[in-house]
Amino acid sequence: MSKPIRFISDDICKQREDGTYALYGSVCPKCGYRSYPATSFCRKCLNPEQEQYELAEEGTVYSYTVTRTKPPYGNFPKPHPIVWVSIPESEARVTAPLFIEEEELYKVGAKARMEFATYWEDENEIVIGPKYHIVKED
Repeated sequence: MSKPIRFISDDICKQREDGTYALYGSVCPKCGYRSYPATSFCRKCLNPEQEQYELAEEGTVYSYTVTRTKPPYGNFPKPHPIVWVSIPESEARVTAPLFIEEEELYKVGAKARMEFATYWEDENEIVIGPKYHIVKED
């Protein structure tokens, strides 16, 4: 029997009809402002009517850090690299874990690609969420 899969947060993740996963935010139909995570009103014009949109899977590293202590929740590894990614064609920035790679790849301005990955697994469930790889430049 397989364990149930749970998103790290239902406020940012959804499963598509084809079974794959996506990050989503909200877009204002009045002014076009895009938020992440999704909001119930526009942060720019305060319009209470919002629509969902899917965030791009690639972005640019805006900032990053490597946490070398165990977080107070979850079962994240040590060290635990975290990235803040600017999403193209949006005001959105996503904060998420990075796959552990050579630290010299972690650079502001580097390209990053998101995929859904297991954050941790315990006896009851598998917890998944967005995680980024640094795209190696040739």
